[in-house]
Amino acid sequence: MVFQELQSILEHGRLRVGDVTLDPVKARERPDAISHAAYAFVRLMAVLLVSVSAAAQYRFNLWTAENGLPLNSVRGLHQTPDGYLWIATLDGVARFGGSHFKSFNKSNTPGIISNRIDSMVGGQDGDLWMVTENGRITRYHNGSFQTYGEKQVLREDNPVHGITSDDFGHVWILFTGTISQWDEAAGRFSDITVKLPQVQYFKSLRWGHLGFWGWNDKGLHCFIKGQWIDVPLPTWLPASSIWEVAVDQKRTLWLETLNGKHINITAGKAVIQKAGATVDYVDRQGHVWKMHIGHQLDRSMEGTTFGANPPGPFTQVIEDHEGGLWLATEGHGLYRLHRQFVHMYSKQEGLGRLCAGA
Repeated sequence: MVFQELQSILEHGRLRVGDVTLDPVKARERPDAISHAAYAFVRLMAVLLVSVSAAAQYRFNLWTAENGLPLNSVRGLHQTPDGYLWIATLDGVARFGGSHFKSFNKSNTPGIISNRIDSMVGGQDGDLWMVTENGRITRYHNGSFQTYGEKQVLREDNPVHGITSDDFGHVWILFTGTISQWDEAAGRFSDITVKLPQVQYFKSLRWGHLGFWGWNDKGLHCFIKGQWIDVPLPTWLPASSIWEVAVDQKRTLWLETLNGKHINITAGKAVIQKAGATVDYVDRQGHVWKMHIGHQLDRSMEGTTFGANPPGPFTQVIEDHEGGLWLATEGHGLYRLHRQFVHMYSKQEGLGRLCAGA
């Protein structure tokens, strides 16, 4: 199959990978019959080498405070419908359009009262919702920023501890022991805790701002993208021993206990994980990324893709509209992984000629 494709490339089309282009072989360009076999062999090996080097290859970019990122600690990522990537940091929020960052902070942007953004999610119609480190809510809406207060039922003496949204842009925030939902028509947040089971403790889920979790004597309770999920626990796992909770793409729950054990719960079955446990992240191209789970459920990746610069533990992973994978780290900057594609062009597409030996 490979040799049939190579023959087709050599006779009818051209192959391009990055800056390398191989043209079809024309009769008048071929050497005499004695050297033709060697010539064909060289071209065949060139195609094989280029094809093998490009297959399933990923490259990465790294942005830090040295090349435009406001700060190396990234607390939130979101891509708006217009294609911009927004990055929340402890030194304001930045917008990335593909070549450079534009920073928004309290010194240059009305409506922002604190640069220390602790979390960020997307809302409806390209809105952004941010929680500052001291528990205030700042919203980006219709091109401007505004920090909310008592008019939106947000008091300074009752700070916000977390924020989440769903795929439709509905937004919920976490107070100490209560959850409120944004009501756009009323222009304020409304308490929805009366509709939820009574829990003794609330905390944000790890691995992105997917929701909150808490526990009571009946087990673990998770609020994920607006849906409340009750998780019974085995007798050997008391809810009071749970320190951190995360949820992966398959809705498997990952727990870390106070004594450092890692446990996952799938279909109601809790299993203690061995040291060095990994969790899969599958991108839209179907590539599986193995992520190591560490202390406080931090994830990390290794491999030849990163060379000598593997990313430190990262807090959030998102996939952009073009299939690039973005990794937000705590103190190590922002990584983007993108696939290297092989492009084939034929003469019928009107391309000019560029000889391989020219």
